Amino acid sequence: MTDEKDTKQYEMSFLLKEEGDAPVVKKFVKDLGGEIEFESPASKIALAYPVQKETGAYFGYIHFSMEPAEISHLTHEMETRPGILRHLILTPPFKKSEGRPRMEVPRRVERAPVQRQPEAVRPSEILTNEDLEKRIKEILK
Repeated sequence: MTDEKDTKQYEMSFLLKEEGDAPVVKKFVKDLGGEIEFESPASKIALAYPVQKETGAYFGYIHFSMEPAEISHLTHEMETRPGILRHLILTPPFKKSEGRPRMEVPRRVERAPVQRQPEAVRPSEILTNEDLEKRIKEILK
């Protein structure tokens, strides 16, 4: 077995052509010195698009711990096996952390729109069209 200091936790999800390929995945992990902590049963799913000309597959995932140096070997084994359509290895946060404190966003205060009062028009400033034409002629001279 490997020393716990050197191992890291991983999650690997995979798509298989046949349900019988699930033990092969576990065997790859164990042969490379990994310890399986959790495994889900492979269940039949319909694929949204064909993967290697397959429209359906068996989806499963496992949680395991392994030395980080062995992950490249595991990836190679998963890619070269013809019964494995796809796989993904992640290092998830298995324990929820509290995270960063959230800042309070100040609430926006809605203000009433400012309504301008129309300026009072003095009767002496009202011009007729004739008066306006006379003023324009004066200005243009």
